[in-house]
Amino acid sequence: MSKARVPTATNSSTRHVFEAMRTMARSDVPLGLNEIANELDLPASTAHRALMTLEESGYVRRVRQSARFEPGATLHHLIRSMVAQFPVRAATAGPLSKLSSELDVTTSLNWRLGWSSIRLASFEGIQESFQLRRIGELRPLHDGIGPAAILLALSQSEREQFRQSGFASPGSAITSERIETFARQLENQGFLELPPSDKLGLYWISMPVRRYDGHVGGSISVGFSMHQRTGAGLATDIDRVRTSMANLQSTLDEDPTSTTSYFDGLSPDAFGALSSPSRSKVSI
Repeated sequence: MSKARVPTATNSSTRHVFEAMRTMARSDVPLGLNEIANELDLPASTAHRALMTLEESGYVRRVRQSARFEPGATLHHLIRSMVAQFPVRAATAGPLSKLSSELDVTTSLNWRLGWSSIRLASFEGIQESFQLRRIGELRPLHDGIGPAAILLALSQSEREQFRQSGFASPGSAITSERIETFARQLENQGFLELPPSDKLGLYWISMPVRRYDGHVGGSISVGFSMHQRTGAGLATDIDRVRTSMANLQSTLDEDPTSTTSYFDGLSPDAFGALSSPSRSKVSI
């Protein structure tokens, strides 16, 4: 009988480097050596070697020559290369940028990966965001209004399969009844809505995007600042967004290759536990 393989020092060191990089990418603020060591339960010397490896290769950088680190240029380039592998990103970037600029809104594109979704694009006004916490972020399908719009547009049997899959965040209060209540809202309105609940005061709506085969592939979310909008103004802007999204869906339907990906045909369970731990205050 063969013995289980014992991890070597090289394997262990490599794992520490990737764990440190993952911790940096998930953090909302720059981190210091002790914080990373504590988060990973590693000796400070081990965490230091991992950080030095990442800094030398450009995956992390020091913040203004301090002892704190943030994601570096190499990691940003890696994220850009990864999201570019999805044709739908290029197909929707122009319309999303135009919509953000004309209405002064925030727009984002999420795409389904198994029981998770990945954020492929985000625009604020005329600017596209490439922050790691905006682009390339993975969340389970019930976590956040964009992922939820994907989940709720699935068939009832698929929604129940997700609920029972174990991919929902630990401790979430997700139930069949709660899922179906939100699914009816999406079906009746054509979009999900989320009143302002964060410090930015954005009113969010999210609409599913269909793939070449008619199944839901992703969602587009739009955040409206309520500081300069009245109720009537918001309703008018939502109508404009819905018209723009209908036109965009028609454009995507005309080119089936725009909504394909390397992952088509894989079982949702084949992706494993992709999602980052939930940081969202918005879950269904």
